[in-house]
Amino acid sequence: MYRYQPDFYLSVYVSPYEATDRTVTWTSSDESIATVNDQGVVDAKSLGTVTITATANNGICASCTLTIKAGELQYEMTYDSSFYYVSGYTGYEPHVEIPNLYDGLRVIKIAPYAFLNHSHLESIIIPNSVEEIGVEAFKGCTSLESIVLNEGVEVIGSYAFAGCTSLKTVTLNEGLTTIYNNAFDGCTALEGISFPNSLTHIGNMAFRHADSLEYVNFSNNLSEIGNATFQYCVNLKEIQLPSNITSIGNSAFSFCSGLKTLKIFGDVQSFGNSAFYECRSIEEIYYNSSVDSYLGDSANNYIFYNAGVDGQGITLTVSARGIIPDGLFDPHAENLPKLTKIVVEDGATSVNYFTNRNYLPYLTEISLTDSVTEISPGIFNNSLWWENCDVGSVYINDVFYGYKCYCNEVTPSNAIEENLVESTCAKEGTYDSVIYCVICNVELSREQMTLPLSVFHDYDNNNKCLNCGLSYYESSSAVSLTLTDDGSAYKVTGCRKDAGHVVIPSSYNGIPVTTVASYAFKQKSGIYSIAFPDSIKVIEDSAAYECYDLEAVRFSNGLERIGSLAFWKCSLKEVVIPDSVTTVGNEVFAHCYDLKRVVIGNGIKHLGNSMFVACLGLTDVVLSENLESFGSAVFLSCDSLTNIELPDSLTDLGKRTFSSCSNLESIVIPNGVTLIATETFDNCDSLKSVTIPISVTTIESNAFSICEALETVNYAGDQAQWDNISIGVGNSAIEEATFNYNCVLK
Repeated sequence: MYRYQPDFYLSVYVSPYEATDRTVTWTSSDESIATVNDQGVVDAKSLGTVTITATANNGICASCTLTIKAGELQYEMTYDSSFYYVSGYTGYEPHVEIPNLYDGLRVIKIAPYAFLNHSHLESIIIPNSVEEIGVEAFKGCTSLESIVLNEGVEVIGSYAFAGCTSLKTVTLNEGLTTIYNNAFDGCTALEGISFPNSLTHIGNMAFRHADSLEYVNFSNNLSEIGNATFQYCVNLKEIQLPSNITSIGNSAFSFCSGLKTLKIFGDVQSFGNSAFYECRSIEEIYYNSSVDSYLGDSANNYIFYNAGVDGQGITLTVSARGIIPDGLFDPHAENLPKLTKIVVEDGATSVNYFTNRNYLPYLTEISLTDSVTEISPGIFNNSLWWENCDVGSVYINDVFYGYKCYCNEVTPSNAIEENLVESTCAKEGTYDSVIYCVICNVELSREQMTLPLSVFHDYDNNNKCLNCGLSYYESSSAVSLTLTDDGSAYKVTGCRKDAGHVVIPSSYNGIPVTTVASYAFKQKSGIYSIAFPDSIKVIEDSAAYECYDLEAVRFSNGLERIGSLAFWKCSLKEVVIPDSVTTVGNEVFAHCYDLKRVVIGNGIKHLGNSMFVACLGLTDVVLSENLESFGSAVFLSCDSLTNIELPDSLTDLGKRTFSSCSNLESIVIPNGVTLIATETFDNCDSLKSVTIPISVTTIESNAFSICEALETVNYAGDQAQWDNISIGVGNSAIEEATFNYNCVLK
């Protein structure tokens, strides 16, 4: 496939090599046609002929004449010879028009990479015949200012317009159904976007870092907004989500620091982690959803973390049908949204949808419609409004709310624990949660609370638990065991849902339990932890796939292999892989959004493809001291990862390994790595410094694309050695950074 490279490099040879003054000055005879920088990189500006001259300090010069010619579209025929598609473009013309027909056949597609990094392209006309814009088709076209998609385009591929930093206006056609991941990622000049009603899918991070985006008009048929779709759209002022929206992805609007108004008209069934994280300027929320609960752990989702804290506060208007789901305004009881006023619209007859898990410490005002005749007691007790109420009977708009103790010492935080029965590995514990007045000693409420099992069962060779004394059969670990064909071992083949804390026995009837079979825990709810005995050697593919509630695993020291997708989309917080493990599959912990810490045992030499992709909370990674290679996209989209230490044993970085790690600040590449593959650090827009060893001979295309913060390159060799490295297109960030030569890697 042809790759367009808009700039080219001229070099001169200074003789003798040991000359002390090797300074060369570059000039262009006509900068309206082409410019040249102090490194000899020529940038074409228009068609014509120009002379580029290199002059030494002693006056000796050398020149060459270049002719910038009009370009040509390149075409390839589809496999069935029925149509053509545009496969590439050669030249420097800023305005390109694609025809409907070529050689008598329709042009139906713009192929992947067709205009990749064509920095001179300012406008393009796409005809009605085109149905699809391919992956990265216009990525890095930094001079492209506007696009109009005529009727016919149905699909915009991943990264199709990513990094088009001059793109201000986009007109999307009716008939467009799909915008894939990162399609407009990094389009920092885009001012607004209107989606046609035909649009049904927007991919993850599709408009991330559209810094100038001020408005979005959503399609009425759109039902889902993906992960980080509008993350860092700092100038977005208002969001109106239409009635068909049912799901808002993780970090969908996080860090939209200019957002002031949010209107939710549909029944949202799922709020993703950190959906409106750090939207610090929100002033108004209108809420019309009648869903009384949502998918996910409401205590840990940080949905409105720090919302509204930079302004006077948030006014929440709830429609007559609206219901505030449990925990919507409780991001882990810290950095709470600054919700100061609640307004309930006319037509509501009762207010019973604010639970005690919606903490409202800034709330000072509640406005109810006259139609409200009933308010559930206690729903606003976690608020400044409650603290400011006088003692005695409390009313809101003449509707009785509750009773406040006359001694004014009662708040829900006064709850104490009485009649404690401690939990063990064999039974749940209990306690009474009591709220009473500490001065007059009047008990106001009492509720029996349940404590989860406190420890794992720990079985001896006789299947007796060393903690509680019960046998494996009496303690009901709730797993199903199946004898292998040769009768030498048991496999764990299933588990009862809602089993809680699961302990797998090391043996059954004197025969060891050695394997956890594929799908044994797949999509089982109510499983919070799994303890694997030393007898377990293999955890097969998809063993705990989408085991949503699974928060903790204890791997055995005898474990040797973990299969692909084994813990995909679990709620794990920490993973420690023992040294006994030598093999891990692909996507083992992918989409574990709550995963924060990972320790990779020293038995592992290779990490599988996408092993930790989209682990959004991952901050702490300790890699195997013997690790030799990464698969592709191992840490793709690990947004919270700021630093990682790569072991000296590493020789293969893999492709897209750290792509879209938006908070990664620095990286030291160990000696022994020879290739920095395509998109290894693509979209690492916080990356400030990179240290590169002398062993590197090739940096492939887009290895450092959209790394706008990159300031410093520390290189172990000298400039002559750096000049011998093969560097592909799309790496302008590393080429423009400040270089420190002859640096020590660590």
